[in-house]
Amino acid sequence: MRRIIVFLVFLVFLFLVNVIFYFVSDDYKFFLKKIKNNDEIVYIDDTEINDSIGNQFQDPNITIVEYDLVDEIKDEDITTTFITKQPEKILWKNYQKILDIFTKYSLKPIELTNNLFDLTWEYPDSYYEYYSKDLTLYFFDTKKYNEVYDVFDILTYDSPFTVNKIDNFWNSSFYINLNEDIQDNYIRLVINYKWVVFGLKIKKSEYNIIKEHLLRLEQ
Repeated sequence: MRRIIVFLVFLVFLFLVNVIFYFVSDDYKFFLKKIKNNDEIVYIDDTEINDSIGNQFQDPNITIVEYDLVDEIKDEDITTTFITKQPEKILWKNYQKILDIFTKYSLKPIELTNNLFDLTWEYPDSYYEYYSKDLTLYFFDTKKYNEVYDVFDILTYDSPFTVNKIDNFWNSSFYINLNEDIQDNYIRLVINYKWVVFGLKIKKSEYNIIKEHLLRLEQ
């Protein structure tokens, strides 16, 4: 009889120990649940797990605003975000005056210039270029007339052209003449007009017409 009482006391003791560990130790609680549901994933807390933006782990001091990206962001909004307006080129009045005498040729500005007069890539500075099939106009805005002449004079040593100072336009002009073995259908010249240094590549059939336009420029 005494043995039975001792055994029952032992069982009660074990039960109390289990109850205490169950409420005190999360690891022990997890262990017991895992034994009971060995084929399932066991969570320590019974709180439902919610993976939405506003779940139970959200900081109560932070307000989360949900957006419907499809409705709120339009294609045109995305496009206009990345479009930047290019600055408009404003030419000095004497540059514009020269452009105006060639309006019949509908000259179009060329943004990326590289092959000056279709002869050389070695011109050292930037320049403006306006193009049509019969006439190309160049503005050399970084150098004086004599400096532009010197550049082309130096280039003649390694290029298939020569320079010829005739000064038939306002006493300051020179022609760029191709070597005889590579002649084409264009005339090339550089002119100084009231401190504006500009070049022309002219289709030969248009030369006399363009010459008359140039001579009409006031002195």
